[in-house]
Amino acid sequence: MTAPPPPRIHIVGLGNLGCLVAHALRSIHPRRPVTLFTHKTSVARMFDSHYGGLITVERNRLAVSRKGFDVEISSMAIENLLPYAKPLSPQKEDEKIDHLIVTTRAPHAKKALQPLIRRLTPQSTIAFVQNGLEVVEEINSLYFPDPETRPNYLLGVWPHGIFSPKEPLFEPFRVVIGSSARLKLGVMLPTIEGLPDLTKTPAHAALPPTAAYLLSSLLSAEDLAGMYVAPQEVIASQLERFALNAVIYPLTVMFDCQNGALLHNSHAAQVVKVLLHEISKVFCKLPELEKLHNKELRFSEETLYNTFVKVVRYNGEKESPMLQEVKKGIPTEVEYLNGWIVRKGEELGVECKGNYMMFHVVKAKEKMAARERERELPIEGLETNF
Repeated sequence: MTAPPPPRIHIVGLGNLGCLVAHALRSIHPRRPVTLFTHKTSVARMFDSHYGGLITVERNRLAVSRKGFDVEISSMAIENLLPYAKPLSPQKEDEKIDHLIVTTRAPHAKKALQPLIRRLTPQSTIAFVQNGLEVVEEINSLYFPDPETRPNYLLGVWPHGIFSPKEPLFEPFRVVIGSSARLKLGVMLPTIEGLPDLTKTPAHAALPPTAAYLLSSLLSAEDLAGMYVAPQEVIASQLERFALNAVIYPLTVMFDCQNGALLHNSHAAQVVKVLLHEISKVFCKLPELEKLHNKELRFSEETLYNTFVKVVRYNGEKESPMLQEVKKGIPTEVEYLNGWIVRKGEELGVECKGNYMMFHVVKAKEKMAARERERELPIEGLETNF
């Protein structure tokens, strides 16, 4: 008698990280049901017809393709209103989701989750693998204000070292990963205050079945090289990546340059150090990291700058995602990066003028790019679209 397949896992986000996670989960168990969510009918059709439902991951110049993924189109997608669109069946729209992984960029998480909220229960588990530091709090505030009806959460962080192939080899659903990249995962249990509890670990509390299954699935995926760490360590690792993104991303937008242009430039280096000085002071005052060992050294300006140099050297010929988003007229993550630093600085008594400036530089560039794309003609004292 054939054993039943493992429980289904749903994934929101079809970017590089979402594709990598989906590929890794199928590699553990070829019969594991994995559903990919997209809000575009065109993307679903392209994935199925043009790419044969394949996701390809390349590591150390060895490419492996996997298939067998299911695709669901968000019932709120505008394209679903078109005559040729095939809407979701009522059965799927009402089907419960037990295991959900969210890999979208922070600004898109709220909108991406909205059509799925009624399919989530207090027994469900959501794994957030992102850069933004306020996503969980926003999701709780918007959709799960009552801790009693809130799903369980996992928090994951993926270091730098995942990207699309260079031209002319670029294609959607193909990912290249660095040989040393590892996924770090921690469990975040809801507290009565409504925010994640950063002190409890599975060693102190039995995990709900869906959380245990999703955690073990991610940790056993060879391509993810996953490791379980205490929740504080997940936060610390996320902050390390966050610091780099909060410097590299907005500066490449301001200078309209590839990452590597930030190196070997003494003037750019001074700007980097100003931003990292503020970020370091904020990090070291965060109450969430109060008991983290060696945090002053780990988040010192010097340590962060040395890491910045290593990452930029490794990704020197690439454009940052934020610069690409500005060029495409897509909202950026600056609200969740430099904006977060400014807000936390105000709470903790740390002045963050450099990050305040970078926040508004990116917002200004977003607006300029939008005007250029929409061919707006600004009138003094009045903003009008013609």
